[in-house]
Amino acid sequence: IQIGRNVAKSGYTSAWAGDLADVGVFNRIIVPAEIATLSTLLPVRQAYWPLNQAVEDTSPEYGGGEDLRLSGGAQIYAPDLTADPGATEPLLGAGHLVLDGVDDYAATQAPIVDTVGSFTVSLRAQVTAVPEHSMVAISQAGVHASGFMVRATPTWWELVLPASDTNGAATVTYYDNRR
Repeated sequence: IQIGRNVAKSGYTSAWAGDLADVGVFNRIIVPAEIATLSTLLPVRQAYWPLNQAVEDTSPEYGGGEDLRLSGGAQIYAPDLTADPGATEPLLGAGHLVLDGVDDYAATQAPIVDTVGSFTVSLRAQVTAVPEHSMVAISQAGVHASGFMVRATPTWWELVLPASDTNGAATVTYYDNRR
């Protein structure tokens, strides 16, 4: 999993500028009608990073799985609201990941979800300004192509899925223009 960038044949691209929190990956598709009842369903969560803390540039996975390594200056924003009541509240919970859109990212060592079958990825995202170019919030690399990408563009949100994990694979892009 790559949070805040995409891995392409040409290298790392589409850096995210903004904040991210509450990242989850599930083993099946979760449809909108289920979102309110996630706690009563039985999808198997593959990974969950609340992004509330980091120790030595590592933010732990909630269930003890693959941790995220923060790189390029990525940091967790976790204000002490008691000590500083004027501080900006985190996106969710006690903190969130802050990325500069240049070289910051967080990544796992290995893939988390099998993108051949059904899966769901969720996260809360906040852009710092309308993006001037595509910015990838989350992706997972395959051998030759990204298994998926969720990105913001100047116009809309996109989910990009390749037809296969091969060089030059055709992709299907789904759009959501609700900003």
